[in-house]
Amino acid sequence: MDPHKQPSWRQPQAHPENNFTSDGVELSDPIQDSLYCPGPKGPQTYYAYIKKNLRLTDEETEPEKFRTEVKRVYGGALKGGTLEGNKKPGDAEAKVRMHVRTVTIAAAMISRVAEMFSQGPGEQPKSLENEMITSEAFYEATQDVILPYLDQLRGSTVPGDAYEIFTKLTKKYEEHFMRDMRDLNVLDPDEITRVTEYGQEIADFVEKIVANDFGYVTLDGSVYFDIKSFEKAGHPYARSPDDFAIWKASRPGEPSWKSQWGQGRPGWHIECSAMASSRLGSQNDIHSGGIDLAFPHHDNELAQSEAYWSEKKQQWVNYFLHMGHLSIQGSKMSKSLKNFTTVRSALDKGDWNPRSLRIVFLLGDKLNNFFVKVKDSSSQGVATDGSSDPIISLAQALATAKEKVHEYFCDSFDTPKVMGVISELITTFNNVDQNANPNEVQELAQWVTRIVTILGLNGKVSPESCGIGWEGTDIPEPAKQFLYPLSAMRDALREATKSQGEVTHQQLKAITAETIVDERLVSQASRPYFQVFRDFHARISPSNSEDTPTSSKELLSLCDRLRDVELFDLGIYLEDRENKPALVRPVTRDLLQSREEHARKMLLKQQEKEKQEKLAKERLEKGRLSHLDMFRTSEFSAWDEDGMPTKDAVGEPINKSRSKKLRKGWERQKKAHEAWVASQRTDS
Repeated sequence: MDPHKQPSWRQPQAHPENNFTSDGVELSDPIQDSLYCPGPKGPQTYYAYIKKNLRLTDEETEPEKFRTEVKRVYGGALKGGTLEGNKKPGDAEAKVRMHVRTVTIAAAMISRVAEMFSQGPGEQPKSLENEMITSEAFYEATQDVILPYLDQLRGSTVPGDAYEIFTKLTKKYEEHFMRDMRDLNVLDPDEITRVTEYGQEIADFVEKIVANDFGYVTLDGSVYFDIKSFEKAGHPYARSPDDFAIWKASRPGEPSWKSQWGQGRPGWHIECSAMASSRLGSQNDIHSGGIDLAFPHHDNELAQSEAYWSEKKQQWVNYFLHMGHLSIQGSKMSKSLKNFTTVRSALDKGDWNPRSLRIVFLLGDKLNNFFVKVKDSSSQGVATDGSSDPIISLAQALATAKEKVHEYFCDSFDTPKVMGVISELITTFNNVDQNANPNEVQELAQWVTRIVTILGLNGKVSPESCGIGWEGTDIPEPAKQFLYPLSAMRDALREATKSQGEVTHQQLKAITAETIVDERLVSQASRPYFQVFRDFHARISPSNSEDTPTSSKELLSLCDRLRDVELFDLGIYLEDRENKPALVRPVTRDLLQSREEHARKMLLKQQEKEKQEKLAKERLEKGRLSHLDMFRTSEFSAWDEDGMPTKDAVGEPINKSRSKKLRKGWERQKKAHEAWVASQRTDS
């Protein structure tokens, strides 16, 4: 900004009615200091937010000019385009749109108040004549810009044990959540646990993990889970070699609890393990959560819980139930992107009632999974002899469904009931599943597809020309020749690892008996899938390598890599199921976003690890100098047997106060030097 330009901001005077007027405004420190800073700097919170979150924007853009400036630099992303080249728009663009919305609203309010304050005594701007801006309206418009700045400015002053501050807001939203769930006819849980009420239990939980030799303490008082020790004891953890924090030394402004390592707070995963274990014990039947928590959150929960209950020698959770995400404009609906619609706002608008919302939430994934299953089983030729004798006849269930749907369509197009019938029919199919007659499955799937197409759920496809399923449920035709045999081979390998610690060469030979097609006969479109099949076959075939992995851990690691990397990169995902073959399905947007989020978290974790290692190395290096020699400099002229100064450079005795301070430094250096000496012994 031009330092010679006269600012339009001036210090407001307190106003008894707690409103903004041309006479002034009541604002408390530090909001007043940070937002209405006198002089050419202007509103500090506004400029700080732009500098941090909208870096392409000129950080000195004044509030009244923000809309024009942001269109200039982010116009493409605001219209649905991308920030980088030919990449598809995603979370990065969604975040830009979120930040632009936030600043646009705040800048408009700040500009209005600035115009108000810029008038002379007794003058009223024409645009604001007879207008009053309440404090509530001002804070509503600017809070997302103000609060991050205030947190940076004063957050560290919040006492770590002021739990009422941390819980006041969360309890408010807990009450909102429970009200919304009740309106959707979701039953209340039998019991609710809150992390702030389990601080001591979590510290005790971590203490036992350390006592069981599955955790270690760092110099700053944090505790990390020891993956190598966990695996050495016979537990599987094949996803990541990096240890993770289960207790962190609290920084100023963070909640903290007492522990034997000092004031600290729970790590990311430990609170779930401690609370569930305290209420449910050493084994849980079902554990639910979002699909993005599958790794690392749930994997780490399993590891640390089984480390805590190590004497039980059993798995902590029998079944995981993972939920998908709702998406808006190509991005996951989330609080961090502010691209969400709440249950309350959807119900209050009157466009939805609780039943219709439940149908939308429940039936979308149900239909998608149904179409994937039908195509998977038909491609693999399940029950092709038609001799199955299921308990429930799909043909009979389909006939009943057709009658009901006809009746409901005739009754003023009662579409909610129609969707209810389809849901029941899919449930019937799921109960029959692998024992179903394939011809009946095909007829059922074609009819379901036709009905959902009639209801406009299948894009612009005509009901007369629709096949089975909708977009996003098809496996590429050139892939099927290799994907299904590859998935079956992997299923057999995973099954063999469950029953024993090692897989014999004889078993591997039987599993890899599938004949490899001559590469010259493979079409160009099929070649990527053929190469993955061939490479996996070669890695596990005992006839091709003496180094073929036979331990369960190595084989499962290969199976995971096939699923999570090699096939995923080709747009295929193998969904592992309990006591059933893996489901071969296309990679969805949710899965892609989940992997990208995981990659981002792993990168941040690696960067944090490298940072901590660097800091630890620097701290260790500071201990190279012995505490006995640290004060033997020209600053002093005499020392005692411990190397503590007794006289300064001119021979005057060191006074008591200074000696006390020097002694503290000496004690710190003594500990640091002892740690350095110990590290040298370890290295040697």
